[in-house]
Amino acid sequence: MSNTALADPNPERPTLASDQATVTITVAVEPKEAVRLFTEEIESW
Repeated sequence: MSNTALADPNPERPTLASDQATVTITVAVEPKEAVRLFTEEIESW
């Protein structure tokens, strides 16, 4: 994914302190593997 795909479509809109997002991800692997994936590969997400 290119950086332009992540650009705000309305860059003039102010960011508010109350702006937030919640994300839930389910990974069907053993806990040890889930920790490894999260800590070693998070930059790829």
